Amino acid sequence: MTFTRRHFILTGSVVASAAYLSAGQPGVARAEGGLLAISPLIEPARSIDVPGKGFASLTTLPFPSGFKVTTTTGPLPAFLLAVSFDNRIFEAGNLLIISDDEVSTTAQAGSPTVVGPVTTAHFDVPSSASASSSDLFLPLTARSLYPAEAIDSPRPTAVELLPESGAGASASWTPLKVLDGTTAWGAEIAVVWTDTEVLSPTRPLIYRHPQIVTITSVGPGAIPAGAEVVVDVDPRLVTDVQFSSIKRDAVALPADAFVSTSIEDQGSRRLSFVFKSTIPANSVVEIEVACTKPEEVPVVTGLLWATARISASGGDLSFQRSTGLYEVVDLTDSGAPLIEGVAKGTV
Repeated sequence: MTFTRRHFILTGSVVASAAYLSAGQPGVARAEGGLLAISPLIEPARSIDVPGKGFASLTTLPFPSGFKVTTTTGPLPAFLLAVSFDNRIFEAGNLLIISDDEVSTTAQAGSPTVVGPVTTAHFDVPSSASASSSDLFLPLTARSLYPAEAIDSPRPTAVELLPESGAGASASWTPLKVLDGTTAWGAEIAVVWTDTEVLSPTRPLIYRHPQIVTITSVGPGAIPAGAEVVVDVDPRLVTDVQFSSIKRDAVALPADAFVSTSIEDQGSRRLSFVFKSTIPANSVVEIEVACTKPEEVPVVTGLLWATARISASGGDLSFQRSTGLYEVVDLTDSGAPLIEGVAKGTV
């Protein structure tokens, strides 16, 4: 298949016939007498919140997981798909998944065009033998940006369909600034683990649970007052959980600075702390946890993984940074235990 040079020179900043709508609503534009048309597979589109430089603003950037391409002139013709996106925020895989009523196939990415913060990925989509529509699933994923997630002027995500002859179609998903003149807060939670013994049908194992929970306020604003730290453990293996000390920046917090409760709730032994005041940026809170173990080593199945997490609400003029570190569990990213010999369970 032959395409003209125009097909490949796409900056992605603004495609010629793109319609710009509010965030979360993809704009679909069809050329007059167009051969192809675009419609969303999922509404509203997925979105990511992008803070501006200095965390003084927040922009919602919608992006599509895929879309349906249709034609009223017979089977779908072959076309070039150009997908433009902000390369500071997204990255594209090499395979586009194409699915219709008959078959699923893939298209390999060609050489991308990069102009500043905008990358345009190209995919040659083959013609269909008989289907008049196909679902296209984009290999577009958000990058893990923390701690450098503050980005000014995020670019829209756009797609353009360019058949070998006739008019195509295009659409864009436009950023929308949702907060301005704001501040952001963030937290990282970490755990030092200890363990207790548990019996399995074949051999003794260990059950790990928090001994020390550390919360770091990463700023730039303070963690809001009312923030709650929760530790959950399996009540069959830890019969009681309390705190033995709580410090902020190595100084013990007075008893009236927080509210602590320990209850058994929905199959979990839960220790909770609610802080009455803010936790300033760069401050570190350390909670030492005291656990009571059963008198006899239990034999149990279906264990509850121990977890620790922090949550808070900053109000209308504050937003929470996406640190990805608001909860910790004794598992790897793939769901495997961090060490050998740990009893298996569920989160």
